[in-house]
Amino acid sequence: MSYDNNNGKWYSPKAEEWHNRLQQDPEYLDREYYNDRIKWYDDKISVWSSMIEEFELLYEQLPNTPLLQHNRDRLVSGIQLLRRALADIQSEYDEYKQDKEIAA
Repeated sequence: MSYDNNNGKWYSPKAEEWHNRLQQDPEYLDREYYNDRIKWYDDKISVWSSMIEEFELLYEQLPNTPLLQHNRDRLVSGIQLLRRALADIQSEYDEYKQDKEIAA
């Protein structure tokens, strides 16, 4: 931001660039928001999937003995919880994509 002595006002080249971009393409922000939101969902789904894989790996590596059965049961319940959460995220993602496709 800089001061324009000719007009006596503050001037922001970045703001003017955004203003011109939006004047030329009014749907630019909607497209950018859509792309960012899809990327956010993809990242979130990827993280949750990798967490499930890690829990399954821990479960497979934990010996099946009476002493460790409680820990194995907790891992199973954690995996089920993560799968339910992932299913919720996936359905939210699908609804978002479907809503945007209908709107377009």
